[in-house]
Amino acid sequence: MDPKFLEFWGNALLGAARGEKQINDVMQSLSQGFKGTEELTRQFARLYGLKPGADEKTQSSVDWQQAADSFRQSFRQFLEMMDVVPQSEHQVLIEKYQVLKDKTAQQQETIDHLEKLLAEKVLGGEAVGGFQKLMRQQSEQFQELMASLMGNKS
Repeated sequence: MDPKFLEFWGNALLGAARGEKQINDVMQSLSQGFKGTEELTRQFARLYGLKPGADEKTQSSVDWQQAADSFRQSFRQFLEMMDVVPQSEHQVLIEKYQVLKDKTAQQQETIDHLEKLLAEKVLGGEAVGGFQKLMRQQSEQFQELMASLMGNKS
């Protein structure tokens, strides 16, 4: 992991712990690209080789962008090391989960409806009709057998 990132992050957290900065200020500053907090901006510029006390307007925006990209990459590595998922990634997963949950519910409704139709067709349709036909045939055959036995007896 980038040692400049670790030093910056360590200093920022130490400052917050000492009450010099509230942790919310630190996090807000990070999300806004270190704007609005002069001390963090100076630390960032010093650690990443930018002119101390200068801002993005007086420095090459390419230099600031490269430093910010390096910091973000190190920050992501730090979060991964701590098993923390960024809120944006978490929200994407929640949305995907909800879509899949809705799709599953719709598929279950379809399955239930198809099972009901199948049961109606099997119980009220061809299977029952076939079973009833078989029963009639066996009943007729039994009656013929009984009639032939009765006719032979007389």
